[in-house]
Amino acid sequence: MNDSHDRDALRFTLGWVSTHDYAISGSQVLLELLPITRRHADLVEREDALHHTARRITGADQVLASV
Repeated sequence: MNDSHDRDALRFTLGWVSTHDYAISGSQVLLELLPITRRHADLVEREDALHHTARRITGADQVLASV
């Protein structure tokens, strides 16, 4: 990827985390969420993958499993 695509992907991912109010660190965004943004061109797949990973990171999946 070129610098422009990297910057756009990072900007999108940071905005996505902020919009969805996930408590995720900058390093987790770079290591776990940014690669998803780069990998998924399909918007629905990207959204699903980002939510799944964000819930895993924040532990929300464990809370839902115990209900």
